[in-house]
Amino acid sequence: MVSSGFRINRISLVFLLTLHSLVSSSPSVLAADKIGHDLSQVLSWLPPDTETIAVCSDFEIPSPATDEEEILIDLARLFRTFVTGFMAQEGDPRFNALYGMRVKHAVFGARGFQDPKGFGLSLYEGAHVTCFETDMTPDRDKLFDEMAKDASRTIQIGGTQVFNYEMTLERDTWTYWVAWPKPQFLIIATNKDYLSQLLDRMNSEDRLDTILPSLPENEYIDLESPIWAVRHYSKSNVEKDSTSPFAKERGGEDMVDSGAIGFVINLPKSQELEVQAIYLSKETGWINRIKEWLPGDLFETQPKFEQSEKDGVHVLETSFEPIKDPDDYQIISHFLLWQIGLGVHL
Repeated sequence: MVSSGFRINRISLVFLLTLHSLVSSSPSVLAADKIGHDLSQVLSWLPPDTETIAVCSDFEIPSPATDEEEILIDLARLFRTFVTGFMAQEGDPRFNALYGMRVKHAVFGARGFQDPKGFGLSLYEGAHVTCFETDMTPDRDKLFDEMAKDASRTIQIGGTQVFNYEMTLERDTWTYWVAWPKPQFLIIATNKDYLSQLLDRMNSEDRLDTILPSLPENEYIDLESPIWAVRHYSKSNVEKDSTSPFAKERGGEDMVDSGAIGFVINLPKSQELEVQAIYLSKETGWINRIKEWLPGDLFETQPKFEQSEKDGVHVLETSFEPIKDPDDYQIISHFLLWQIGLGVHL
């Protein structure tokens, strides 16, 4: 699931988890003229209780990293790998025809994050939706032929053919549901109910709003960034999800941020800024601790902070200039993924 290039040693992991512990609706329509019709459409398909949304736009499907490439410092490639799904992470031969294909938008939506039984990536109920620039019908037919060979079963959901198969990673069994409901759209889902809700919304004749909440996170999403992500923290699955700021498993009551609201990531086009991470909370204690603990001798790449308050919501914007140190990259990339629910447990 996770390329070996993203592994960190246990000392770095302890710091990562400690760092995470310290940092860590009403519908709103996003204007299609700001994000494009296709993206607005896909966002409207996501179930209303989706907790994390990540978007990548205008790129080529990344091929699996070689051993020589695994240490590349490339946050954009990392996010595209996760957002498009597992096609780009394990070199699955069923998806060989798609590597290098141009993508207009890729959207990842997920909820119900859960720690794995042992090592590995956090489990989740979600879907990876890829919107290609061109009609992919010929490639779809080839993919379906490959999927049919080893699929556990093939079913119909809302009139859409769906292939189901399983993969065991470490001590967990991941279930995948693969569908291509429209010529330009490929969906890889990890949960049947989530996929069913998505397809129902996709086939609905009603006008559906996008699910991004009209809460403080919205105004901090840079919709012009080619890559952005937002997590609106939910308390519905806290006992199973150590990436949640509400989880006692992070170290006890004193490590819980009861005022946590959300987390936003922007990877702008600017060559002078690598990534912007924004944490929102009703409490100031954790924000003050972040500012005390995050800088220091550990990072070659020093963060810049900007703190503000609006309507009782405290906001800490943390910006990193281009990351050049491999150790910084490992910690920062894991930290960002952890904040949006994609914890790497070692």
